[in-house]
This record gives sequence, C-alpha cells and structure tokens, in this order.
Amino acid sequence: VGSNILGYHLYLQIIDNYINNQLNFHMTYYSNSSYIKSYDDNCIYLQLHNLIHAIKYIFYIQIFNSIGNSTMSLCSDEYVYYSNDKKIVSYDIVKMSNWKIHYYYISLIDREQSIDVVTVSNNNKQIVTYEVWTCFWSPKSFIVESQITWTIPKLLNDPNISKNIDFINANDLRNKIAFTYRGGLPLIIKVLAIQKAGALGIVIVDNHENSDYLCHSYNQSCLPGATKALGEGFGRLDKPKLWSNLKIPVVFILNSLANELATYIYNIKISNISNTDDTFIIHDEL
Repeated sequence: VGSNILGYHLYLQIIDNYINNQLNFHMTYYSNSSYIKSYDDNCIYLQLHNLIHAIKYIFYIQIFNSIGNSTMSLCSDEYVYYSNDKKIVSYDIVKMSNWKIHYYYISLIDREQSIDVVTVSNNNKQIVTYEVWTCFWSPKSFIVESQITWTIPKLLNDPNISKNIDFINANDLRNKIAFTYRGGLPLIIKVLAIQKAGALGIVIVDNHENSDYLCHSYNQSCLPGATKALGEGFGRLDKPKLWSNLKIPVVFILNSLANELATYIYNIKISNISNTDDTFIIHDEL
C-alpha cells in the first residue's frame, strides 16, 4: 500500500490443558531490531525471550506500517521450549509463515447501522458489511473509522494491575474501536469503562454459556425494550441519567456475525463464553 514495514507484533498461545490458553501479545519487533534474524517474502525468523521451560507454544504475527496493522498470520507449528538450566529466557529462533498481507480498518456508520470492514491490498480496496444494532443513547450522527482492539479486562483484585485500570490492555484501546463481550455486567458499566480508556467506539458481542440462548435477531427477545425493525435503538427504556455521560457510539452485534468478522480479519474464531465475566478467549480456527 505504498508504506514501508515498520515492524512486527508477536502473539503467543500456550497449548496446555491446565493453563489458560488465551492468545496474548508477547512483544513488538521494529524493523531495525537485532532480534530479527532474517526474513523473506513468506517467512521471518525472530529471536524470542521469556518462554517457560517445557511448555508448548504456537505463535502468530502481525506486520505494521504507518497505516496500521496487517491481519494475523496463520499459526506457526507447535514449538516446545527446553532450557538446560530451566531459566525462563530463550534465544531460540521460530519460523513464522503464511501471513495474509493486507491492511484493514473498521467503519461504524449510524445511518446504516452497520460495520464496514475495509481491507486494502496492493492498492485494491474491498468492503464487507456486517449488520449491527445501535444503542439508543449513542450520538445521533457518527462515522467512526479505526482498527479493532479486543478488550482484556483485568481479573478481580489482580495485585499486579493498578486499581485505577479496568483493562490489562488499556493503552491499546485508545483511539481504537473496542470489541467486548456482553457478559453479565450492566452494559453501561462496561461501556463507560471502555470510553474512559479512550476508545472511539464500542461493539458489544452477544455471548452466553449455552449457545441455544444466543440472540438470532435484533429484537426484544435479545435485548428487552426495543426492536430494531421498528427503528428503536436498544436500551431506549433505560433511565437517561445512566447514559448521560456517553460520548462515543455503541453498537451490538450477534455472536454469529462477530465470528464471521473475526474470521475474515484474523482467521480466528471467538468463543461464546469466557472464563471470567468479561475476558475474551480467542480460539484458533485452523
């Protein structure tokens, strides 16, 4: 797209039945870093750090430039780190391959009540549209364009995270469109916390521990008090005072559509539920 590669974001996932296998950001490599050992059109070799002895990993990578991030690569082969001295530091090289090089951004549009995923590859633009349901209390006219960040709320009473921070990845939410699970908390609590972190817009993804109870349409059986087909925004019967501090657009998306969107952008599938009320778990689809 006419902009030089600035670097690479590396993500890892632990493959173990007894350890949370959530996909996690690991580190960023800038293009001039000595930790990038070599690369060609399809593969990159990175020097890794802070791996745990005898643990199995898979890795994903994103390229980034001045425009934004690429899609996630396909997952690497499974890799088990062994250290003779059992320290947590590794200097092994892992091969990353088969990334899809294109850049995307998300466009939220109130008039259409839709999410447009705009991808750019070799100067060709493609738009894929997903239907959403706009919150009644959202700004009445908005077009927001940015990239997605999935919210990663901190665990309750986590001693390693400041009490003033609601999300582990709070810095990543700034100036992005935040995707978050519906969960069990009142939506307004979650929405205001994400707004405080600096997000430009919020997409609430439907979820339920029993897939039979997932929403299949935008109506009162999904979110009581409103029906999209009647021109009603969800939450319209809530007390105005609850939403009076909302400054950014909020939309709701069916779990099935959210999965289509995540698969299209990242080649991943999101789960229906999470192991804490509001924590994302991203599963490898391949």
